[in-house]
Amino acid sequence: MNKKEIEFYRLTVILSIIFLNYVNGAEVNSWECGKFESASIIGSDGTYLGKRPSSEWRFHRDILKYRSDINVVLHSHSLNATSLAIHHKTIPAFHYMVGLAGGNNIRCAKYETFGTQALSDAAIIALKDRLACLLGQHGMICLGKTFEEAFNLATELETLSKIYVKALSIGDTPVLSDEEMVKVIDQMKRMSYGKGPEPEGSNDIARPKND
Repeated sequence: MNKKEIEFYRLTVILSIIFLNYVNGAEVNSWECGKFESASIIGSDGTYLGKRPSSEWRFHRDILKYRSDINVVLHSHSLNATSLAIHHKTIPAFHYMVGLAGGNNIRCAKYETFGTQALSDAAIIALKDRLACLLGQHGMICLGKTFEEAFNLATELETLSKIYVKALSIGDTPVLSDEEMVKVIDQMKRMSYGKGPEPEGSNDIARPKND
């Protein structure tokens, strides 16, 4: 995310706050939440108080309306993810980390004009059973229960996109099977990706050394 403007939003259906923040730096690994600069208060009918919101407020509202499992919708035009979106490429399970988005691929929504209900509808379709998607010839969306979750997923998606672009320069990539991705996603859920617990009955597990 090299000196690219990244939009951060927190939007709830009835009374919502949109956070508009910009991250500048060669590498962004974390973001401190709770910054209210450039915030707008928006109702579910689109009326707002304070600064005028982003033109994309509609898909933030609609996604949260349909997805009770998340609280944050993050939208970005990051370099590599957007490069794939320009070509309308769905990211397949070329790498196991694709499972972080919740399935065996990261879909690309069809192109629709920015700021429209059509774009919101296309995003909702692409995000079915997923925590991330690309937007055709536009950018990407990542979801999370918290700002940190959504931001971390966006960082992972941009990294995966960069790897995929490079891998495609060699040729078509092999893809992990659906069966393997089920195992991967189950492993991620069980271990919270590196935080345990290990599988029950395993004899080879990471454990603290007893003195």
